[in-house]
Amino acid sequence: MLPALRSAKEIAQTTICLTNLRQIGLAKQMYLTDHNGAYIPWNVEGMHYSHWNWAWTLKSADYIGSPALYKCPTSKDMLSYIYTNGVEDVENRPNTISRYNWIAYGYNYYYIGSSYRLKGSAGLYEPAHESDIHNPSETLLVADQWNGSVGGQQLINDNGTGILLIHDRHKGAAGTVWADGHAESFADAYTTIQDGTGLYMDRE
Repeated sequence: MLPALRSAKEIAQTTICLTNLRQIGLAKQMYLTDHNGAYIPWNVEGMHYSHWNWAWTLKSADYIGSPALYKCPTSKDMLSYIYTNGVEDVENRPNTISRYNWIAYGYNYYYIGSSYRLKGSAGLYEPAHESDIHNPSETLLVADQWNGSVGGQQLINDNGTGILLIHDRHKGAAGTVWADGHAESFADAYTTIQDGTGLYMDRE
């Protein structure tokens, strides 16, 4: 019975995670509509994440209803950092901006949240426009994330190194939401999406 119960629990957690990601994708779509097709930047030049970040901005502007949407239920068993899943996380400190840096989901910030890969540091804070995304159903927006340690972080890079990593925590798959708004469980996302080629992350 125990393996069956564990399997059922994981299926339920995956479903909740994908629901969270769909809501985040919808929030970003509403932001697009309100900002003439421009994606939310991952950060604002000169602003530390404790004063401004994309996750906090969506929440504070009421695009996101509850900070609980930033918490993947499966990550609660894996990411023990108190800012991600603990007494200092977004549910316990919903009005503390810095806590939104340590969420369970990361934004494709090199290609969508900024123009880093296109323009280098000079374009770091210029986000993509909706018209820049040539294949929205195959362009990653947000995914399950971990920082290579015990916590989450709000960003994902495209080279699979460092701390901004996709996390295949759902039985070898990651929850993902794409630029067209669809959410799916993507097997081996870390090695398939975050492999340094830009496949599934590039705007082109």
